[in-house]
Amino acid sequence: YMATNQHDNAREDYEKLREFHPDAIGIYLNLAEIAEAKSQSAEALKNYELYLKYADPESAPAEDLQRVQTRVKQLQGGTP
Repeated sequence: YMATNQHDNAREDYEKLREFHPDAIGIYLNLAEIAEAKSQSAEALKNYELYLKYADPESAPAEDLQRVQTRVKQLQGGTP
């Protein structure tokens, strides 16, 4: 769904997955990206923060972790 910009369908699938895997960080990253694509900054921020809550700095991809931390600061009104 993501590849074809079917954001609502993708969001529904990720929300179903979240019910079974509430600490799976990839779900929150994808939900945040869907929200960004739909210009829903508050929803994106919420999901980025959940990503950071569950992300293990030792095992989470460093690139994703850094990108999410930077984006959270931007969405909160801080400097990148």
